[in-house]
Amino acid sequence: MFAMLIMQSCNTSEDQALQTVRNHIKGNLYNPNSYKENSARIDSIYTTDGSLDAILGFMEVVDMIPEIKSLASKMQSEERTMSIWGDGRVSSLGSQRYSAAQEKYNVLLKKMNNRKDKISERMLCYINDYYEEEQVFAGYYIEISFSGKSLNGNEVPGYGIYLYSPEQEEIVYEKLLNPVEMLETIVGNGETMIEKVLEYVDDYCLSGKEFDVDDFISYVSL
Repeated sequence: MFAMLIMQSCNTSEDQALQTVRNHIKGNLYNPNSYKENSARIDSIYTTDGSLDAILGFMEVVDMIPEIKSLASKMQSEERTMSIWGDGRVSSLGSQRYSAAQEKYNVLLKKMNNRKDKISERMLCYINDYYEEEQVFAGYYIEISFSGKSLNGNEVPGYGIYLYSPEQEEIVYEKLLNPVEMLETIVGNGETMIEKVLEYVDDYCLSGKEFDVDDFISYVSL
């Protein structure tokens, strides 16, 4: 059985997809003529029903991962505060500090669990509904690294992720990243987070193991 979504390189309809994205980027620059392309990548997407619904769902999951990381960092900070003040019985000040940290931690934990539940719901929905042995062409996944000049003439770098639907002849997903966000989206071995998601889907579907949201988040964030 193959992975639910297969991304593979190049065929003759790529040019139209790439040019559409390039024109879109240029049209949103302060100075369209200043557009410089550093690199471009385009991959074909195959899904069970020929739609991009599954990959859009996975992109939505990818967009949640930075928030999950941020919440985890904040929770660790509150845990450190609670450990400093012990159980709050040392003094009235300690009790106040401990209680405040515990309250913040519980709020963060609730938000974290809500986000994890949403990730599990999305992943299971798209995996179970769309994973089949037969796939048909659905569209293109495109990444472009570029730069353009700002109002004051400075060259500003940009990095965009796009989904293009040949059937609709339009871009159906766009995410522009600043340099920091770009680094957060690229995992340790140079793969993008969406590639890690697809690898996990492949492994999950082939192994038949039960979906574990914490295992999934850890896998795609490596």
